[in-house]
Amino acid sequence: MSLCINPRCPNPQNQDTLLFCTSCGSELLLEGRYRVMQQLGGGDLAKPMR
Repeated sequence: MSLCINPRCPNPQNQDTLLFCTSCGSELLLEGRYRVMQQLGGGDLAKPMR
């Protein structure tokens, strides 16, 4: 599963084969190469992701 990094995306979960988020249309590959798989934690200032 790939996660959309758009903080306002209503449904950030997407299939691994997609290049763009099905909910908001944001690009799912960072730097055209890296895919966010899961959020590791969260706080007021940051959302670490893997």
